[in-house]
Amino acid sequence: MGRAVVGGVVLAVLLSLSSCKKEAKEKEMVEETVKEEESPTDVKVEPTVAYAFLMGGENSAQSSGIAWFEEADDGKTRIRVRVDGLPAGEYAVHVHERGDCSDDNFESAGGHFNPDNKKHGAPDAEERHAGDLGNIKVEEDGLGEMELWSDKLRVKVSDYSVVNRAVIVHEKPDDFKSQPSGNAGSRIMCGVVKYTTVDEETLFPDLEEVRRVRKLSEGLSEEEMEKLDEEQLDELSRGVH
Repeated sequence: MGRAVVGGVVLAVLLSLSSCKKEAKEKEMVEETVKEEESPTDVKVEPTVAYAFLMGGENSAQSSGIAWFEEADDGKTRIRVRVDGLPAGEYAVHVHERGDCSDDNFESAGGHFNPDNKKHGAPDAEERHAGDLGNIKVEEDGLGEMELWSDKLRVKVSDYSVVNRAVIVHEKPDDFKSQPSGNAGSRIMCGVVKYTTVDEETLFPDLEEVRRVRKLSEGLSEEEMEKLDEEQLDELSRGVH
């Protein structure tokens, strides 16, 4: 990226940059940091962690995000999603059947992941798609995060695995009733789920720290941020500038 990227603090600083240039830096950092595994045959132990880098679509190019899936010993999967760059509000989040974000409107991802052929519903309803994750709330600063457990999704190889499927953020909240997708509107963000060995803290720096660093950097232009060296970035992260 032109200088060494050091840990979650620098990720937090990069997250504080607005515009499409910020998104490109975040994606480059993730690609440098994350070691993806295309299939379980590539590793000695069957992986239990996967992630997706979420990119904005045609009308939300300024947005970006991360989705994290970690399967526990009891077979349930912990899911964590963070987004940045969206207007304040609630947005539906779903896992879709195909890991394909090639279309500008992300229709290439297909419908909701629904291996049991259930009706759409809330993430805690018995009758629901496996991919029904509920809504994420975005604050005025454009940041939002959600976390939940699923007893219908897996990371390991199975009919319920999220790997090589897509995480989609929609333009509206899920009403949990309308069929087949909760009246959530068009698809505005998409990411393909892949195995990873990266640790969660690297992808998810403390949210309040991200907000604090963003506030500190508000007085600096992008050009000024570009000129900062590692020591200055470290000072900025500690509130010295």
